[in-house]
Amino acid sequence: MKVGIGPPFQAALPENYIRFLVLVSNSIFVTSAFVILKDALYEVGECFYATIGFAANVAAGAAYLVCLNIILAQFAVAMGRDKTPPPVHPENYIRRVSIQRSMGS
Repeated sequence: MKVGIGPPFQAALPENYIRFLVLVSNSIFVTSAFVILKDALYEVGECFYATIGFAANVAAGAAYLVCLNIILAQFAVAMGRDKTPPPVHPENYIRRVSIQRSMGS
């Protein structure tokens, strides 16, 4: 498989899936690199900017990773089409659990 080149709407589903797999791994590498940079800044005595940068890195890295995984899951579901069960709505799940509990009591 190849990575989709160009905008996501011009690439096929498998190409977009690989594209977002690469982006997820890149987000992990970039976040890890900034953690290493923080350690290097601490070693040379730059504690203030290292702490500020680390806080921003953790927040941004986590948000980016979550967003990319959501998009990756959307493409995985789109690729599975008929094999993927429909999502369970939380209200229906809670109602089903409460009915099962009341019947079992």
